[in-house]
Amino acid sequence: MILVCAIAALVWPAAHAANPQISKQSPLQAQNTTTPIIAASFTPAAGGGEIDTRRVSLVLDGVDVVEQATVSTSGISYKPPKPLVEGRHSVSLLVGDKSGNFGTANWSFVIDVHEPVISAQEPKGVDNANPRTAISASYTDKGGPINPANVRMQLDDVDVSAAAVKTASTIKYQPSAPWLRGRTPSS
Repeated sequence: MILVCAIAALVWPAAHAANPQISKQSPLQAQNTTTPIIAASFTPAAGGGEIDTRRVSLVLDGVDVVEQATVSTSGISYKPPKPLVEGRHSVSLLVGDKSGNFGTANWSFVIDVHEPVISAQEPKGVDNANPRTAISASYTDKGGPINPANVRMQLDDVDVSAAAVKTASTIKYQPSAPWLRGRTPSS
């Protein structure tokens, strides 16, 4: 009999344990504000207990900010009282229920309030440019690195990005054939 109870005790938590589910974390994308609303929704798991708001922890960049957040049994919302610095920020959320089960979620987002700066555009005298001249530019962003996949170049309203060589700080397009005003080699 004792052996049967011990086996049941070992099996019961594995079959019955259910953690609260966390969803709708935000923000997930880059933000152009230094005071974004950080939020998430949560639900008790089937068979789990009701969410215990005293067992919720929201950590932003290593600091628990749950005391300044609005917490309910279905979600959390926090707006930083002071501006966040530009760059990547990390969020960790721990949600407990009244049965002692916990769900966790971790995510990050970027604060980027400055627009990229484009410089060193070539050629300079476009009215006198050789029709085979490479077209290039440099760019920087105070908010962090620029993803080359997000850089676009248009020539006479034609997107030539796919044919351009892109890095985190430059783009260069070499026409495959001479181009004329109003008509690119690819049109």
